[in-house]
Amino acid sequence: MRLNPDLIRDILLKAELESYSILGSGDSWFDDDEKNYQKPKELSNYSDKEIEYHVKHLKEIDLLITKADYGKLIDILDLTVKGHNFVSNIKNDENWNKIKEISDNIGSSSVETLIKISDKLISELIDNQFIQHQ
Repeated sequence: MRLNPDLIRDILLKAELESYSILGSGDSWFDDDEKNYQKPKELSNYSDKEIEYHVKHLKEIDLLITKADYGKLIDILDLTVKGHNFVSNIKNDENWNKIKEISDNIGSSSVETLIKISDKLISELIDNQFIQHQ
């Protein structure tokens, strides 16, 4: 499955606001997991399979703190420090669109690439502020 940068951003922005659960593909001993599950509205445009794949990837690269119990639900508890730093860089829509444009131009949309681009963009925006105020 390909990584979707917009889904990555949506998952992280939601996690910054509050803890939430997603429906995973694991075996469920609890039939109520699926019956009572309500997908977060911020993620309603994506399939459960896409969301699960991206959440697991974001956990592996240390952006999300998650917990999975015996049921199908995966709890997204919080962002890591690295996750908070990245979200801070991509929260602004204008910055996010520039980051995606640069990513498309160089032909890489890995999360690590998006993080590097966002760090560089924010660094340049900071530098420009100092130049303007001299």
